[in-house]
Amino acid sequence: MTSRHVQAVYVCLQIALWFISLSVWFPIAILSGITSYDPGVFIPFALVTFALSLVLLACYKPVSRFLSRHLESNNATSIV
Repeated sequence: MTSRHVQAVYVCLQIALWFISLSVWFPIAILSGITSYDPGVFIPFALVTFALSLVLLACYKPVSRFLSRHLESNNATSIV
């Protein structure tokens, strides 16, 4: 796995997080009685998703470093 693969996976995870959150938060908002579709109504739901997105961003560097070290160690043992 190269760094480009890690970046692609990260971008896909971010996109999936936002699409999944839309498909989860929108029905919850409708069921809770929100009849207005103003963007301000969904800000509390978007803040939860934004916080999760920031956590995912904070995990990007450590995970990419771990994967690169792990792959380098696997390549070094397979060469020997």
